[in-house]
Amino acid sequence: RLAQQGNPEAIRFPRALPGAENFDVSFSGLKTAVLQHVKKHGVPEGQGLADLCASFQEAVADALSRKFVAAARRLGLERLVVCGGVAANSRLRALCQERARERGLQLFLPPVRLCTDNGAMIAVAGYEAWRRGLRGDFSLAADPAWRM
Repeated sequence: RLAQQGNPEAIRFPRALPGAENFDVSFSGLKTAVLQHVKKHGVPEGQGLADLCASFQEAVADALSRKFVAAARRLGLERLVVCGGVAANSRLRALCQERARERGLQLFLPPVRLCTDNGAMIAVAGYEAWRRGLRGDFSLAADPAWRM
């Protein structure tokens, strides 16, 4: 909410791994830049805090929307779906719409109410497994192919 009241150009933060050939994202440089900014200027209040939030949001939304669209184009796709918790961000949605339209991609964005964080879905799956009597001990390892 604060970001919506701020100036996204107030602070020029770095973008996550820029480059047309790279679809990885890492926000460690951005997080460090925010930390350094706060150390240098102090924790902002009022409009300064809104500007910091808007500038941070812009850096994330800019990087992600560019990479989403570039990856779709590289793969020769005509349609792009942006979903999950991140898709609830209004600035990311707007940039994805703008960039998809510019490149002739059909964009699908679920209603914001359906853009939930995966953590909630995992919690429900865990609860249901627990209700069925499934238990794990400390030898349990992560398995990305685990059947839900």
